[in-house]
Amino acid sequence: MGELGRPLLPLADEIDAAKMVPPGVLETVARSGAPAAMVPSEQGGQPLSHQKYGELNRAVARTSASPQSLLTVHGMVCASLSRWGSQSTRQRLLPRLASGELGPKIQSPRRC
Repeated sequence: MGELGRPLLPLADEIDAAKMVPPGVLETVARSGAPAAMVPSEQGGQPLSHQKYGELNRAVARTSASPQSLLTVHGMVCASLSRWGSQSTRQRLLPRLASGELGPKIQSPRRC
């Protein structure tokens, strides 16, 4: 996951010029496993330590603040649901958030 910034780097100018995050970027983030970083393993996550999660965010931020911001919001949603969500809500949403099925795709507006 720490190498997530590498495939995003060629897209940085496109992201910033378009003032939006293209769907291909969101798919790259989802495929990287990054959405699972703040989801408990019992809900399909691959939790990272705070240090590793910080390194992941730093790698993404080097390419563009836009996908890094989406990753941050995604992590906050996952952490909040993990901590305060009902059992049924956690079971319904966290696996989908961990896989990337939900997350940046629903958090990202068409245009920033």
